[in-house]
Amino acid sequence: MKVASKQYSILVESRKCRQELAAALQANLGQHLIGTLLTAHALATALSKRNAPEASEAESLVTLLTTASSDVKDILVKLDKNLPITSETHKSS
Repeated sequence: MKVASKQYSILVESRKCRQELAAALQANLGQHLIGTLLTAHALATALSKRNAPEASEAESLVTLLTTASSDVKDILVKLDKNLPITSETHKSS
């Protein structure tokens, strides 16, 4: 019974660590990605209004940041719910 109890304790601690990691990443990385995405979107809009040739590059940046933000969100959900994180979890289309 001691082995089972020890294994259970390790599983509980592992889940707690994953949840703490997910919360920390959301509070930091997630927020920075969203802030950068909003800034890139504002830049793309301003460049587009001026018919600047760089507008399409800014839109590409918005697309990349949107994908990154979505991938991070998916990974955080899996971390929080103690689901496996596979390469398909964060594979960009």
